[in-house]
Amino acid sequence: MKGIYTYNGTEYEFEYKTVLTAMQRLMTIMNIEQVLLQDGHYYSLLKDIAIKYYILRAYAPDFEYPTAITDADGDLDWDEIEIFFADTDIYAIIAENADTIQFQEMLENLDNDLAYQTGIDKASITNELIQLIHSYKEILDLYNQNQLTQS
Repeated sequence: MKGIYTYNGTEYEFEYKTVLTAMQRLMTIMNIEQVLLQDGHYYSLLKDIAIKYYILRAYAPDFEYPTAITDADGDLDWDEIEIFFADTDIYAIIAENADTIQFQEMLENLDNDLAYQTGIDKASITNELIQLIHSYKEILDLYNQNQLTQS
């Protein structure tokens, strides 16, 4: 597919896919994790930037950035990448046009992998709280029933 994004007031055309193979999705997840999980640390601050960078790389493998995104040593410059994505709508274009189920599944798999590797699972905390509230409600209902039968 062809798309047009704007960066610094200039429109650029680019080509992208709407569907990825299972291996392409897996490699995208692994690349993101490689940035976020290093030396026993979880660099969650880079999560959104890394996701956007590697999603773009997967869906538009021939994409050429209109600005330098590497430093003098050739390493990725995450500040420049953050600025690029803040100043353009290219990620939204891909996200809106990609196969919705596949795209969401890939992001959910990434979250599940990160939760597994870090032990931080926001969804499980929410589920635990919901279960706790339901158990208190059940106890309260039983207590109220006992009060009614005793009166």
